[in-house]
Amino acid sequence: MSDLSLYPPAHRAIWGQCIGDALSNHLRGRNADEAWQQARTVSSMPYKRGHISAYSKQMITIVKIFQRNPTKTPKDFVALVQEQLLKQHDHSLLCKALSEAQPFDLPDIEMAVRIGPLAALFSDSREMLDCIYPLTKLLSTHTHAIVGTLIFASFCWNESQATPLSDEDLFHFLRNWAVKTELPSEIWWMFEQANRILTQGYPLQEMLDFVNNITNRTPISLPSTRESLSIIPVVLQRSANGFDWTQLLSFGNTQDVLMGMKGCLMGIRSEIPSWQALSVQHIKSLSQFPIQHLEPESIQLKLF
Repeated sequence: MSDLSLYPPAHRAIWGQCIGDALSNHLRGRNADEAWQQARTVSSMPYKRGHISAYSKQMITIVKIFQRNPTKTPKDFVALVQEQLLKQHDHSLLCKALSEAQPFDLPDIEMAVRIGPLAALFSDSREMLDCIYPLTKLLSTHTHAIVGTLIFASFCWNESQATPLSDEDLFHFLRNWAVKTELPSEIWWMFEQANRILTQGYPLQEMLDFVNNITNRTPISLPSTRESLSIIPVVLQRSANGFDWTQLLSFGNTQDVLMGMKGCLMGIRSEIPSWQALSVQHIKSLSQFPIQHLEPESIQLKLF
C-alpha cells in the first residue's frame, strides 16, 4: 500500500500523534523491538483497534476549539480551552491543575504533547507563540516545562512551512521573541545545547550527562517526561527512515509521551504509511481531519 498524503500539515500532525499513541499502547508489556519488526515486515498492525490516550484526546479538543474560534485573542482562546478541558473529567495532570486552579512547578513535558498540531495551524510564528505561551501556563509555572513546550511547538510550526528555518536560526528567533517575556535567556541556551549534542552525532549519554550536570535534580539515566530538557532533544532529531520508531522503544514509561510527540513531528515531515493509518481510522474524532481513501476504490467504467 502506498503512503498517504494528508493536507494541511496539521492533519498529518494529528494522525501521526494518534498513530504514535496507538503503537505505544500496543507495545507496552511486549518485546517492543520484536513486535515492531514483525509489524513492519508484514506492513500491518497486529491489532484491530487502535487506542489514543488522554493526551491526544485533549490535543484534538484544543485543535477543534481553535478551528471554531480562529479570531479569538490568546486570552479568550485560553479561557475557552480551560472551560472545555474541565468538562473532560479525566485524571491527567492538566485536568488536575485546571480543577485546582494550581499549575504545577515541575520541569516536565506534560503540556507539549497537547499542542503540536495546534502550532501547525498558524502561518505566523509570533502569533503562534503568543497564543501557545499563555496556554502552557494552564499547567506549569516551571521555566523548563514552558520553554520545552514552546520549542516543541516552534519545531512543529517550522516543519509545516514550505521553507523551514535551520535549527540555529529557529533558536535565534525564539531567543529574540522571548525578550518580551520573563523567560530567562539561559534556559533557551540549555535546550539549544542539549539539542546540538545529539544533532552533532554524540551519543545519547553525552546529552544526558549535560542535563544531569546543569540541573540540580536527581540524575537520570534515560530521557524522562519529568525532565523536559532530556526529552525535547530526542523528539527533535530528524530521521531519514520516516515512521521508524525503533530508537524510541527502550525508554520505558517515557515511551507513550515520546511516541506521541515524535509521531506528531514525523507526520508533519513525511508521508504517513497507509498500513499504520489503518490502525486508527475507526477513531471518530479523526474524521474531522480528512484523509484520502486508505484503500483505493475500484473504478467502474460505464459505456453509453
